[in-house]
Amino acid sequence: MPAPERCAGTVDEDGAGELTVPIAATFPVEEIRDAVRLQAGRRVHGKIVVTL
Repeated sequence: MPAPERCAGTVDEDGAGELTVPIAATFPVEEIRDAVRLQAGRRVHGKIVVTL
């Protein structure tokens, strides 16, 4: 687990809206099985977003 002082910059960036998170794919909730399959393959670089 990282030391708290190493995380302080990340918290500051997030609060300022400067932190970006890569999104690998977006799926509608109707395609949740495809989203889970993609994640289970462990080849995803970024987050998988499921929209409602």
